[in-house]
Amino acid sequence: MSLIFTEQRPAGDTNNSWYFVSADGENILVADNGGRLWFYNGSTWSEQRPAGDINKSWRTCGLSGSKRIAAIYSGRVYYYNGTSWAETQPAGDFNKSWRIAGISGSKMIAGVYNGRLYHHNGTSWSEVQPDGDSNFSWFDGHISGSKMIAGIYGGRLWAYNGTSWSEQRPNGDNDGNWVGCDIDGDEMIAVDYSRRVWYYNGTSWSEQRPNGDNDGNWYSCGINNGRMSVGVLGGKSYYYDGTIWAEVDPTGAGTGSWRAESLSDNLAVFGDEGGRLWSADITDDTDIATNFLVMF
Repeated sequence: MSLIFTEQRPAGDTNNSWYFVSADGENILVADNGGRLWFYNGSTWSEQRPAGDINKSWRTCGLSGSKRIAAIYSGRVYYYNGTSWAETQPAGDFNKSWRIAGISGSKMIAGVYNGRLYHHNGTSWSEVQPDGDSNFSWFDGHISGSKMIAGIYGGRLWAYNGTSWSEQRPNGDNDGNWVGCDIDGDEMIAVDYSRRVWYYNGTSWSEQRPNGDNDGNWYSCGINNGRMSVGVLGGKSYYYDGTIWAEVDPTGAGTGSWRAESLSDNLAVFGDEGGRLWSADITDDTDIATNFLVMF
């Protein structure tokens, strides 16, 4: 099992602070913190400007078919309906510290760090608080059809099954720093910063150890169709093809600060904070010659 990575350069050859990426098929939407928002249509990159020409702190984004969502930290939330961008404010007209923005079809999720969690049902936004009326430090969240997952930094992990929220406890009863999570149908993945990686198969959670038994500064993760990926902030990136975990290092021997990553049916995309953006074709990840790969 191996991956062959191609460097992506939506803003030229300059290193950028890639904070979030979302892949769907061959398409990519990527957010540059303190910079621009970019879209890849499978062939070329184009700059997206929902908030004008000024650089913004794009912290999170989501892509689903022709539709997109993007949010600015201490700013606004924007939605692309397939034709044009428009501001969409689930919490009114005030600027918020948006950390979560995900989309699946016409449904969306948005969350505020030290604030509230919101869901768009295809028609309107409504507040959804799985643990009552209190503000929480929502750090990452995703949506897949009618199902959602959301994680709190210094708190709990929550999943919505289409009807109600339930607290998830892959690491027992303790609070965790859930900085990364993702959902694909009934499957979920979640990373607890400086601790472990966890996978939910639709029935139960199991610990994943792509780097052995050591705790790591796990920060980003992705899941799609039984495949998974995880990245370490200031460390390595790893990919699971459905059978085994392998270390993948698209930038060579050095470590990266893997803050952004996403999996689609076609692509694995990794973004390095203050570095480069990379993608790999995963449609045939079992028969490609080894490249940038360390097996263990």
